[in-house]
Amino acid sequence: MPKGIPEKPKNPAGIDNPIRLEILAAYWKKIGLHMTTRRYRQIAKEGRVPEPVRGYVDALKALIQLSIYYQSMAEGKGDTSHEEEKKLKTREERRIKEMERKVMEGSLIDRATVVDELLKRLHILKSDLLAIEKRLVRWPEAKEICAKSVRHLMRTYGRKMGVFRN
Repeated sequence: MPKGIPEKPKNPAGIDNPIRLEILAAYWKKIGLHMTTRRYRQIAKEGRVPEPVRGYVDALKALIQLSIYYQSMAEGKGDTSHEEEKKLKTREERRIKEMERKVMEGSLIDRATVVDELLKRLHILKSDLLAIEKRLVRWPEAKEICAKSVRHLMRTYGRKMGVFRN
């Protein structure tokens, strides 16, 4: 090759019209298109534009596919997942703030507090059931019937289920 004429850059991985994605993103930013390399890669994962290969993309295909992508968005058929995610995030943040406000008011109780209170009450109930049998010492038949019923209750309600499985 004669001096002064630059060599054609090597074609990485068989891409026609190769250009580094970072260079393309910098150019887009310069002309006012706010397409970052990260967003480009997200759109590429969705299959809307060509995937970068070792940091290179096909410039012509990328521009054509981006044009199609933006046109479909303008027509209302495009990718709204980003907007939907933002709406969902905003909705969740609003819901969390509402719950925090209710906790501050006292109209919403923490789940752990409710579980602790329920367990305390169940222990009291269990100890009171066991005390009934001791009170029936004078009546042996009633004491035996009561003992069977209490054992049945303990087996039935002593099984771990639901939130108490852990």
